[in-house]
Amino acid sequence: MNNARNDDRFKFRYWDKFNQHMSYSHKAENLHEFFTWYHKATCAGNGAELMQWTGLKDCNGSDIYDGDVVDVCDKFFGQVYFDCGVSWVSSPEHSDSFDLLDIELPEINDFVRIVGSVWEVKSKINL
Repeated sequence: MNNARNDDRFKFRYWDKFNQHMSYSHKAENLHEFFTWYHKATCAGNGAELMQWTGLKDCNGSDIYDGDVVDVCDKFFGQVYFDCGVSWVSSPEHSDSFDLLDIELPEINDFVRIVGSVWEVKSKINL
């Protein structure tokens, strides 16, 4: 078994609905260990929700994951979705979703701030 640390290109996390806890792949020795944790949480019926890193960072240098709620340009909140290598933000305040990559990558740090994951802030923000 490969005990090398996780490759920074592939980061995951999961929300354990039962325990109200977020687990991150970078805290495991390797991705195999992380997915073993995820499998155990899923098999226990905890309602674990898996999310992948989009490859982008917010204005504070934090990794943006699928399932994050972000404040865009201090104008509206939206939920980040990530599928097949494409990330986008959807918000009930705006009828159109937009691709995060529509914001120039060097500028994304100036316009997007993570508020929390959808499970941590859904009661505070209408999404």
